[in-house]
Amino acid sequence: MPTATSTPTVRPTNTPKPTLAASPTSDAFTTPVTIATATKSVGPDRAEWVGQNPGDGTVFAAGEDFTLVWSVKNTGTSTWTTEYQLRFYLGDPSLRFHAQDIKLPKEVKPNETIDLSLWMEAPHESGDYTTIWVLSNNEGLNFYPLTFTLKVAGTQATSVPSATP
Repeated sequence: MPTATSTPTVRPTNTPKPTLAASPTSDAFTTPVTIATATKSVGPDRAEWVGQNPGDGTVFAAGEDFTLVWSVKNTGTSTWTTEYQLRFYLGDPSLRFHAQDIKLPKEVKPNETIDLSLWMEAPHESGDYTTIWVLSNNEGLNFYPLTFTLKVAGTQATSVPSATP
């Protein structure tokens, strides 16, 4: 005669979803990281990432100054005026890396490319960081996100006063 035996119930596990990671390359320009939550090009204002320097994943010393250059092509039908801006978009304000929002330095007609430069300072603590910026039109509407990831090796040296006898 069969007997009842207890069979354990298998519970589903929380399997983490894979994430995209930027890989350092030896090229001056790298593949962009797409941030779906920022915004997408719609309407007459459209853009296409052409390249950036330094590339994603570049390692900096703590507190090191650098200039980030994004090359972006106007793929829309409108001309970007000097009232268009590159603005910090998302996250902790410290992820600006001391950079300021900028207005485009010149007009960019459809199918033209522009280099947008930001002076930045690497964080003072080691780790991996991502900054997110966005192109905005003259009405303040965001239409294209730009991201940059970097690594900081070590911490910045601080001077310690010595005791005088």
